[in-house]
Amino acid sequence: MALRLDIQKHKDIPRKQLEEIASLKDQHWPHGVDSQISWILDNYEENDVHLILYRENTPVAYASLNVISCQMDSQAEEILGLGGVCVDRSCQKQGLGKEIVEGANRYIAQQGKPGLLLCHKELTEFYSRCGWLDMPCGKVTVAGKKFDHYVMSYGKAYEGVKRLAIPKNF
Repeated sequence: MALRLDIQKHKDIPRKQLEEIASLKDQHWPHGVDSQISWILDNYEENDVHLILYRENTPVAYASLNVISCQMDSQAEEILGLGGVCVDRSCQKQGLGKEIVEGANRYIAQQGKPGLLLCHKELTEFYSRCGWLDMPCGKVTVAGKKFDHYVMSYGKAYEGVKRLAIPKNF
């Protein structure tokens, strides 16, 4: 069955697609579809991007890319934050996660900005297979709170970052 990647700026996303995204995300982070929609509406800016992978007309995977100005040591760096990566539970182990991340990678490359993602240790191997690099950092904060997990980059290798401050969750 053919796959189709739909990329929509947040400002252009129709309500139907927001509901599809919220349903996919709620399979993995069960807070309710309405809560998922509210979180997206409260936390996404108009130029953030939604990536939805369809098989036929059914959404099977999702990811987002958020435009974020973060602070690396004393330098401001505009990045695309990869977040919300998920695959419909009934479609897992079919390569769809890799497909959606590779779609995000292509978009990141086209934009000419580096990508960053935040993840738990058990996901670093998957993202490495998708071309992402480990980004060792000293102190990392996200939305003002200490972040103790892993940071990975795409499109740019970072070394020796002592302090990374990301102003919001993505």
